[in-house]
Amino acid sequence: MFVLIDAEQDDLLKALKLCELPVQRESKKKGLPEIRIEPVVCDPCFEFWLLLHFRYCDQPFASFADVLPELQAHLPDYEKNDPRIFVRVGGEQGMERALSNVTQLRKVLAQTGASIPATDMDKLIEVLRGLTT
Repeated sequence: MFVLIDAEQDDLLKALKLCELPVQRESKKKGLPEIRIEPVVCDPCFEFWLLLHFRYCDQPFASFADVLPELQAHLPDYEKNDPRIFVRVGGEQGMERALSNVTQLRKVLAQTGASIPATDMDKLIEVLRGLTT
């Protein structure tokens, strides 16, 4: 089980600690394993991942309010919870661009010692792709 967490939230450490606790299932009596929660952190927010669908960016954003204008340059009418967001960010092509941009970003962060911006969404995408093969 995955949970998306925006790093800019006040209780990030508490949220990450909660992810360490296994979720007890009523069906555990039937011998089914506990469910583990895997955090998928976007720093500062999920919208940074969306921005990577359009272009590479390593600007150290502090908050959603900083990322939003950059995203709106590509999606002027962006709204949270848009059910068509995958299509609007370019579908499969946009996602491939975002995955490439995340790879490049990780290299830059490793070279500079910086930690933001960052996203773990690519790890979730890898797992989801593994389910379909």
